[in-house]
Amino acid sequence: MNRVHPDGEERHKEQEEVKDAGRIRWIGQHSFLLATLGSVINFGSFWRFPFIVYLNGGLIFFVPYFIALFFVGIPMLLLEITLGQKYQRGIVSVMSGINSRAIGIGFASIYSVWWIAVYTSTILSWATYYFFLSFASPLEWSDEGYDVKCGGGSSKEYFYRNFLKYQKDTCLYKQPKETDEVAWFIWLCSLLVWTIIYFIVFRGVRSSSYAVAGTVPLKFCLLFILMIRFFCLDGVAEGMDILFTGEHNTKFGERFEKIYIWTNALAETFLSLNLCLGIMTAYGSYNLKTKPVIRDNMFIAFANTAINIIFAFCAFSVIGYLRDAGHPARTQTGYLGLAFIAYPAAAAEMAGANFWSLMIFLMIFLIGIDSVSSMIEAISTVVHDNILGEKLDRMYTTLIICFIGFLFSLLYCSDIGFILLDVTDYYVTIYVLSLICIFKCAVVGWVYEVKEISNKVSISSLIIYTSGFWFLAIIMPIISVNAYNSHTWTTILIQFSLLPVLVVISWLFSRQNTFAEWFDIVFYSGVRKVCKYMTLISNKEKKSYNEKEWWEPIFKFWWCFSIKYVIPLAVAHGVLFQFNTDAKTRYKGYPLSVNFFGWSILIVALLIVIVPIFIFKKSVENSDHKESIFEMMAIEHFTEEVMQKRKKPQVKEEKKTVEMKSIDANDADQSKSPMRTNRSIVATESNIRLDEED
Repeated sequence: MNRVHPDGEERHKEQEEVKDAGRIRWIGQHSFLLATLGSVINFGSFWRFPFIVYLNGGLIFFVPYFIALFFVGIPMLLLEITLGQKYQRGIVSVMSGINSRAIGIGFASIYSVWWIAVYTSTILSWATYYFFLSFASPLEWSDEGYDVKCGGGSSKEYFYRNFLKYQKDTCLYKQPKETDEVAWFIWLCSLLVWTIIYFIVFRGVRSSSYAVAGTVPLKFCLLFILMIRFFCLDGVAEGMDILFTGEHNTKFGERFEKIYIWTNALAETFLSLNLCLGIMTAYGSYNLKTKPVIRDNMFIAFANTAINIIFAFCAFSVIGYLRDAGHPARTQTGYLGLAFIAYPAAAAEMAGANFWSLMIFLMIFLIGIDSVSSMIEAISTVVHDNILGEKLDRMYTTLIICFIGFLFSLLYCSDIGFILLDVTDYYVTIYVLSLICIFKCAVVGWVYEVKEISNKVSISSLIIYTSGFWFLAIIMPIISVNAYNSHTWTTILIQFSLLPVLVVISWLFSRQNTFAEWFDIVFYSGVRKVCKYMTLISNKEKKSYNEKEWWEPIFKFWWCFSIKYVIPLAVAHGVLFQFNTDAKTRYKGYPLSVNFFGWSILIVALLIVIVPIFIFKKSVENSDHKESIFEMMAIEHFTEEVMQKRKKPQVKEEKKTVEMKSIDANDADQSKSPMRTNRSIVATESNIRLDEED
């Protein structure tokens, strides 16, 4: 196919679309990928993934993990990026545009990301303080620099007693009612952290594009240096054996019988990809609408998985080294214990302890700073998407957000801040994000497009199909969890075996439709339009609307089926199973008041989602989405005539050296065609009216 100045044409098209959208963009072609990688390579990758692999059978865990990644992680990541890019808005405006009653889902996402940003910034302040301490010789947590009084090793006692003030002189840990101290030096470090975050995001993606261009490559360089060093330690073979076999050397089939390995795989997929936090939607909204999303999505997901595995190798190289040395910190295999006890203990034992300690805590800082910055960007995007926010200067709104975050971080700088942080992390990541995921899939797969398909299929058919599915998704897991405890395979098999029966019954009630018509209209309803948008912008060489690449039907079934059916069923099982466990015992045996703090976070999130459903009595289309909705309708009304116009070369191949003015004039001459280039899918309201008249 002949093209005119691909580089100049693309540049002109981007300038035109940026002008029309009035939205800031990433400054470079790769800024979006760097920023997204900086966000997803987070603390979940650094200390949670290695521990989850070890806890769930080592190599055995990768089977449920890759299944969860394929059917949950990648589809949800693709959904969130696509919605942001499609509607050019943050998560709140996207959800309210689909249905005004769904606006609470967007606010619940921002509510969740706020809590995570605040406590993650506190962990960053810990890493910052440890980084400054790494200049002292000997290291304060080393055997030479600290006298152990309570046992457990110098690095452990220093962390809990001297640093967090969580351990008393009697060697017992403080209870909430005994709180009487604030670690002011941590709060001052928190001030430094929030200042850095502000200067990263104070101009939105324009400033963060420059930041990630430095932090992400530096992060990879440090990871490579540390990986080489850790692989050269004594005891690496023992550490790899521990990682590969897991905590309990059980048989392959026995491990899969337990549902918790699957719930852990789901949770890890969510946390490592920063799903349901509004981050990916915000980042996607700063792309051009015509940017291919499928390829970038796959790269992000698999690059993140590869980095997770490298972090696991590094962690258990250190654990093997500590075991070989007989160090008390050898039992700290995950979470904060791995980052602030095991890694510092290993650094103190190495030659050049100060240097390796600096490298470790600089790595932790870089991991966290990119992640928190992306969270603040998600919040800032929501603020500036509304009418009032558009009039505000982004520098000042970001300053206010960061200052409030700094004040909230005081909550986790007290002597019981460690407990509050742990509880907040648990209830937000396990419960709130899971519920947001279910609600989001329900809106996109079952609410979006419902008015349109109700004119094509009988209402009784839709009611039977929708109510039947959600009975399978919610009621049956409740029965399963209480009847079979941790063995729920029977219910899962019943669910998926009853789904085809539900399809047939619903089709029989549709009467006037053939099965093929019903299947395409109802089975794929909601998600099919989003899927069509993804495939159109990702297939840059498409010459006809009816022309399909070999992979498109496969992709459509996989993605649509995952979003609409697999994810709600799987996540509902996981969250109900965990709720059944926590209803019987308090989380980690913490006092009732602390657990109440966690439950209150969950209750507020539920209210944020549910209240708008009753406030908005009828669906109201958001005017911010008008252009995007028209564009989606135009895609659905493509004709062969339009696509034939798209085929025609604009000028001969030999005229590729023409100046930019010639290209502009040529584009203006062909402005009658709604699809002027084979990479641009931009529609207007007038195009739709023409299609409707035809």
